[in-house]
Amino acid sequence: MNQKSFELLCTQACEVLAIEDSAALGCGMDVWYDGVLLEMMFADGQTSALVMVDLGEIAADDRQSVCESLLAMQLGAWDDPRVRFGYHPLRDAMVLCVNVALDEAMGSPKLAALLTGAALQVKALRESQLGGMVIARRESSAPALIFPDGS
Repeated sequence: MNQKSFELLCTQACEVLAIEDSAALGCGMDVWYDGVLLEMMFADGQTSALVMVDLGEIAADDRQSVCESLLAMQLGAWDDPRVRFGYHPLRDAMVLCVNVALDEAMGSPKLAALLTGAALQVKALRESQLGGMVIARRESSAPALIFPDGS
């Protein structure tokens, strides 16, 4: 898929979800949807993209426990590629990572459903395995990007 097609796919999916800034997601910017912060990564010409869903605010005292819980869940689901977590170094945030195959079957309704499912999964994690350690961010409290040069 090329960049222009990816941007159009994301814009249309965001419109399906009634996301206010529908063009942002396809350009690598984050968007708020259903109480979670979503971001996508894509490189021109690739056959897949990555959805990153911010898990929420984690108190400093809980970071190790949260990381251990996430890694234990990932290990327990070793045969399920849908269970992947990561660390977003530019946001200093833990994220759920969801691979998106960009094949002929991927259309805006399917991507919208995938984004909805990822948001629901993060909200469920906040209530269950990570209960009490991770809280939803408010739209105004999204972590600022931290670039390697400190800017």
